Amino acid sequence: MPGDKSTQSTPLILVFLKSPVVGSVKTRLAKSIGAEKATEVYRVLVERQLQQLPNDWKIHIYFTPEEDETFFREWLGNQHTYKNQATGNLGDRLKAAFQEGFRDGFSQIFAIGGDCPYLTKDYFREAHNKLNRNHAVLGPAQDGGYYLLGLTHMDLDPLFDDIPWGGPEVAMITRQRLLMQEHIYEELPILEDVDDLESWQRAQDYLNQLSS
Repeated sequence: MPGDKSTQSTPLILVFLKSPVVGSVKTRLAKSIGAEKATEVYRVLVERQLQQLPNDWKIHIYFTPEEDETFFREWLGNQHTYKNQATGNLGDRLKAAFQEGFRDGFSQIFAIGGDCPYLTKDYFREAHNKLNRNHAVLGPAQDGGYYLLGLTHMDLDPLFDDIPWGGPEVAMITRQRLLMQEHIYEELPILEDVDDLESWQRAQDYLNQLSS
């Protein structure tokens, strides 16, 4: 059932997470520090990201695999809404989650992962302000992907179909398709996801500076 008026005015964040099973997360990083340590890093990054979400926004955690809901609730708490990721590639899963959010009455929806330690509350506020005056907001990642995508209701197929996910052209193609649809959009600053040893070392330096 569509959300009420107050729900519609509240931004929704879709957080896409994988169960932190050794050998299945941060596999590039694992080549340098080992699979167990890389899994610990993933958990640290996810916990850091959730701490940086605006307290008054709605949070839907889209997790995989589907049988791990109890684990995620025990790990991250029962204050969030947990949903299974759809089947298919990342584009299929993103599109299904956005569609569900729009059906529920949300008018501003943001999708993120859990591996960008620089994505703070300030960036979410900036993204919210940009989406108040645009159709979309894009947070480009240094590797050519994106760490955040915010949308108002629009045709989702061009943004998620036939995208070379994981490659260096994801953000560029997304920009092109937004322009082809004549959608007005703005961008956030380029930030870095943690994927390999060098990016993790930079992230550690950043996090250590915050705690010092």
